[in-house]
Amino acid sequence: MKLDTLKTCIFILPHPFRFNREMKLSIKTLKRFHGIEVDSSNFHDEDREQAVNLSKRFKISPVTASDSHSTDTTGLRYRNT
Repeated sequence: MKLDTLKTCIFILPHPFRFNREMKLSIKTLKRFHGIEVDSSNFHDEDREQAVNLSKRFKISPVTASDSHSTDTTGLRYRNT
């Protein structure tokens, strides 16, 4: 699936390791995504590292803060230090 053939949307895999440390998607399904979320305000360090590695391994674009569950957090990305 090419991005230019859709013209209306892209598919981003949000927080792939938040609830499970193992990838439950098949490689065929995983390769249909245009991007993988690799960081957002609620990522733990190990989630971030796994997501970056997954993005690199399958050459899928890394993105940050790809989804939001309320209008108050849409477009926000922060990290507590």
